[in-house]
Amino acid sequence: MADLTLQNVTKIYPGGVRAVSPTSVEIKDGEFMVLVGPSGCGKSTLLRMIAGLEEISEGEILIDGRVVNNVPARDRDIAMVFQNYALYPHMSVRDNMAFGLKMRKFPKQEITARVNEAATMLDLSHLLDRKPAALSGGQRQRVAVGRAIVRQPKLFLFDEPLSNLDAKLRVSTRAELIKLHRRLHATIVYVTHDQVEAMSMGDRLIVLKDGVVQQVGAPLEIYNHPANQFVASFIGSPPMNFVPCSLAKQNGELFLTGNQFSVKLPDEMKVLPEQSSLLDRQVVFGIRPEDVHQRHLVDASVGTGAVPARVEFLELLGSEVLATCSVGDYQIIARLPSQTDVRNDQTLELTFDMKRAKLFEAETGKVIL
Repeated sequence: MADLTLQNVTKIYPGGVRAVSPTSVEIKDGEFMVLVGPSGCGKSTLLRMIAGLEEISEGEILIDGRVVNNVPARDRDIAMVFQNYALYPHMSVRDNMAFGLKMRKFPKQEITARVNEAATMLDLSHLLDRKPAALSGGQRQRVAVGRAIVRQPKLFLFDEPLSNLDAKLRVSTRAELIKLHRRLHATIVYVTHDQVEAMSMGDRLIVLKDGVVQQVGAPLEIYNHPANQFVASFIGSPPMNFVPCSLAKQNGELFLTGNQFSVKLPDEMKVLPEQSSLLDRQVVFGIRPEDVHQRHLVDASVGTGAVPARVEFLELLGSEVLATCSVGDYQIIARLPSQTDVRNDQTLELTFDMKRAKLFEAETGKVIL
């Protein structure tokens, strides 16, 4: 396997359209790195530049310390799994998996051994003589992965490989890919727009927006300590709640105040001297649904104060209930236990675990606290 280094890698299309702003990151040997972001953020373009399918405008890409900017895709020793599988319909599963090795003039005995090994690993041995048309979506995806595995490349690249599968199959295939990574100890760069997929699969995530890297880190690090409001809103399902309000000091204590909204900041959340200009200015209060509670169901020490809210609608998920509530002019989603007795249009009091709350600058979205 290999390590991968991106040094100020940039993509600018004719007309000055900047698809990827200067990006620098080091991906370690054996790491599962996920590029995640909304459609059009530049993640697939970045992956294609790594693969050699897209020309780099600026910067350098290094695989095992070797600059590959001008190395053709076929000579970079990478294998790519595409969103649409890209299988040859007239070939059997066996021939699809072996095709790349045949083109590279590998000995027949080695081709057979590699295909059989990969087929066993992916539970495809009983399907080797079938054509792609006779396979399910999940089986076709496994064939595409198997075709990459037999290459035994330095680097695996995956471009939204699960997006064509139904929800249940995505979950099971996701688990198979995680197990496969552990077995192969492979270096993988994986593109997805699904933040749940990213959180569950990646050793680290690169979160992108409009071609700009917003944050790089382990899934829980990004979830618990987002760098800005965009990351906080994109990572997490349901997304973080946001309430525009003012940061004010009253009797020596800090409060967040808005329309029918007022909560005291705990002593642990201090405004730094250089941030004192934020007092009496607009900020954005962020709180995740699991940190919003019905007041009478939690210990008083969990939250600070309470705000009145009206239940707009409920999503009953069996193990939990997602309650969308209106607080003044804003909506807040609370993740409540299944035993809650709340009903639509009911008025209740919400309290927040302020130790897990975030504050963002209203103008820039940068995290304050």
